[in-house]
Amino acid sequence: GDIPDLPLNPPPCLYTRCGRNESGSNMDFDLLTPDSADAGPGLRSCCPSGCCVVGWTPIPDAPVNITFYVSRAIGARYPALTRLLRARQSDEVELDDATEVERNETDVRAMGAGVPLVFYVHGGGSAFLNVEAYDHLMRYHANRVDGVVAAIDYRLAPQWKFPSGIEDSIAAVTWLYKHASDFGLDTNRFVLMGDSAGGVITLSMMGMAIVRELPWVPSIKALGLIYPSVSGCMMTQSLAKHSDFPAINVHSIFWFKMLYWRSPNECFDWRASPLRMPHSLLQKLPPAVMFQYSHDPLKDSGVLLHHMMEDAGNQGQLVIMPGVHGIYGSDRFPYGMEAMDTVMQFVTKHLE
Repeated sequence: GDIPDLPLNPPPCLYTRCGRNESGSNMDFDLLTPDSADAGPGLRSCCPSGCCVVGWTPIPDAPVNITFYVSRAIGARYPALTRLLRARQSDEVELDDATEVERNETDVRAMGAGVPLVFYVHGGGSAFLNVEAYDHLMRYHANRVDGVVAAIDYRLAPQWKFPSGIEDSIAAVTWLYKHASDFGLDTNRFVLMGDSAGGVITLSMMGMAIVRELPWVPSIKALGLIYPSVSGCMMTQSLAKHSDFPAINVHSIFWFKMLYWRSPNECFDWRASPLRMPHSLLQKLPPAVMFQYSHDPLKDSGVLLHHMMEDAGNQGQLVIMPGVHGIYGSDRFPYGMEAMDTVMQFVTKHLE
């Protein structure tokens, strides 16, 4: 009764149809761009053209596919950075193009831009979705931090089991840290973010990086955790109360877990269920914003984890708004954009 009525149809700007990918099991989404012939008024108003400059990979020497989103301001201020990202996207580089890449790399290193980086891990139960489905979110985040967003297509279940997504993310952040000067990135201003299953990967890779004493750990100034599924084997009041929610419920949550885990025993592994993360690790986490919606089955476990981090000394923030799982960043649902604004306020404050 305390939540407004929500429209049943998803915003038309996100994706138009779904189907099978080459492996025959995971969903792919074909994203309409604002300039597409089929783009209607709803699409154009939801994702206006030119909201930021985008560079796509695969980059030949990167460990996984990374998509870069560059804010409009940074793209205008440092055009060599945009040219570099676009020039490096192809494995087949002509001689003249190779010279252009080398020149742009020199320009980017010389400019000493000190551009902040947000590394984003998408959701989807570790079993479906991809960066394209998050295009509008990544554009907004890039412009909000006035920097670069790097988002990866990590390996998905059921073909790839736990902890493949975590290891892919660690490899990507390690690569970005190593090549930070190539892209004008400020290694003192990195943020890790993720939603739903991506939030779990974000938290787990931070913990694993601390355990492994990776060199980029001090670079992470904040974590953005958006309704993460932090417990794999604990019933909570919110999970029981909203167990019949159509998009995500007690059955679908455990179905995703069984797709991703190698065995049910992995619910006791803190990397799969960060609610079990040792206190000694919670003490070393950077400040984290925990965002939850009031009618999300995952709310209580996320709130509990926030209080555990708070007890460990984490200078984080808990935000709960009226809503349901999966509407973060949507302008077609109440509190979709408000949620993103609130989370990004926390992020930008820690990037200053």
